[in-house]
Amino acid sequence: FVQQLEDQEVSPYESRINQIVELDEERRASHQRHVKFREKLKILFDKKVTPMAFNIGDL
Repeated sequence: FVQQLEDQEVSPYESRINQIVELDEERRASHQRHVKFREKLKILFDKKVTPMAFNIGDL
């Protein structure tokens, strides 16, 4: 089956469309990884930060 796919000629137009689709898929996957990383980073930051209250005249 793989050999059949290799034997088929793909036009430059189809090849470029396939590249664009693959790029879009990778971009979406990268965005999802970034969102998950930011969520984890926020959780870790929120655990370490201590809330501070400021009053008038503290500066």
